[in-house]
Amino acid sequence: MEVKREIHVNGYEIGQGVEEALISLGFSPDPFLQTGTRHTPPHHFTFATYTSTSERDYVWKKALRLVKDDNNFRGYIESETIPEKFCRKFDPTAYSPDGTKFPLPRCETIDLPPGRHKASDIHVKRHGHPSRDELEDLFLERNFYKVCTPRNTIFTFQTESFEDAKEAYARLVEYFERTGGVKQVDLEITGKFFRKPADFPVASVVPKGYLT
Repeated sequence: MEVKREIHVNGYEIGQGVEEALISLGFSPDPFLQTGTRHTPPHHFTFATYTSTSERDYVWKKALRLVKDDNNFRGYIESETIPEKFCRKFDPTAYSPDGTKFPLPRCETIDLPPGRHKASDIHVKRHGHPSRDELEDLFLERNFYKVCTPRNTIFTFQTESFEDAKEAYARLVEYFERTGGVKQVDLEITGKFFRKPADFPVASVVPKGYLT
């Protein structure tokens, strides 16, 4: 089974020369459209490999040192794993709920203190940049946050517990198999995470026990 391993650098401010150094390590610029929201850093880079954890871990150490040594850096760096079984692609169709209830309940999110980080991300991709509709309202009401790339609109849901993430992922896949409206659903497991400064505000998470 294929496993994708990624590192993301999300920089709200970075020092001179850091972008070039990241690209020399194999990162690619992975820009968000700047919509003015707090989840769209102007500097976003992605490193991805399907080969081995050792390659990813080597790049992680180098990139983490770049971030730590950059006196201007504000943001975070994260290392994630996406097993093939947690990557579900859909044929593009219009959203058609037909009375089907959205599978996730509403819940207040929490901010994790310095030294702790999310267990998982769930990303739901929609093709292009559709006008706001019922499905977008459902995402936002349930504490997904929205970002846009040149090709996709992505809604992200973060959890404190991996067990909750697995349950949420399964429910979402089953739901969108019935309703359509999305392009892809991924569950990414967060292995390592570093934010700078230590209290840099990152996205809140749904607390452990949300679904399990």
